[in-house]
Amino acid sequence: MKRGHFFVIALLLACALQVAAPGLSSTCFSKEPAGIAFVDEHGAERSVSEAELARLARKSVKVTGPDKQLAEYEGTELAELLQHLGVVLGKELRGPRIANYLLFEADDGYRVVLAIAEVDPATTDKVVLLSNRKNRAALPDKEGPWRLVIPDDKRPVRWIRMIKRISIQSAATPSTPK
Repeated sequence: MKRGHFFVIALLLACALQVAAPGLSSTCFSKEPAGIAFVDEHGAERSVSEAELARLARKSVKVTGPDKQLAEYEGTELAELLQHLGVVLGKELRGPRIANYLLFEADDGYRVVLAIAEVDPATTDKVVLLSNRKNRAALPDKEGPWRLVIPDDKRPVRWIRMIKRISIQSAATPSTPK
């Protein structure tokens, strides 16, 4: 048997194995759509699918990216996603909740924090975009599948790429009894 034939047979066997026992092999041609894990302020975790994110309102911004090139990023405003997930924003964002922040975690271990008030449309006009497209194409693998884009930041150090998880944390400290 020729070497090329062996490779094709091995690949077909691997794909058949994936169909028969999902999770054991990830060598098939199709890639599973990328979602994001979301953890609310109570610690409940859920997955937000790519399809769910695609149903939310879309926005695009033209900015100079980390590579110093002008680019058009498209995605969902972070506030839109948070409201969709039931996160309290607007007039109800007060008291201990105003000390909440969003922790973004990437596949490469990078982590970024944003205060929840930084994305609340009742508090700021700042655009914070959860992007999955750049220049009308899917984000490249080294950037995607999801990237935070904050056009008003002077330096794009918080433009975390390869986002895999968003969690709400609290900086409020419990009050001590007197």
